[in-house]
Amino acid sequence: AVNELLDSLGAPLEIVEGFVNSIAVTIPWAALVTEHCTLEVTGLQITCRPKYRTNGNWDSQGMQLAQECLKDPPEASEEPPAPLEGLEMFAQTIET
Repeated sequence: AVNELLDSLGAPLEIVEGFVNSIAVTIPWAALVTEHCTLEVTGLQITCRPKYRTNGNWDSQGMQLAQECLKDPPEASEEPPAPLEGLEMFAQTIET
């Protein structure tokens, strides 16, 4: 149920497992209408992992980026490229 809620919110992670050491509930029986109930959880451990999406916008953007890189081969030059030139070109492609 928690993973379904995270999925509906578009969270990029899912819960794999969880552990609770203890749960204490305080109910004010003498004043149920005027007082609050309290729930105290101690020792909560949650293990999460990234959620791998197999559909959606990420795949189409990735394919579009790959196609753009393949259709525009780098120009041949006599000078060797600067060490970060490829990285800068990649960053510009992502920004546009």
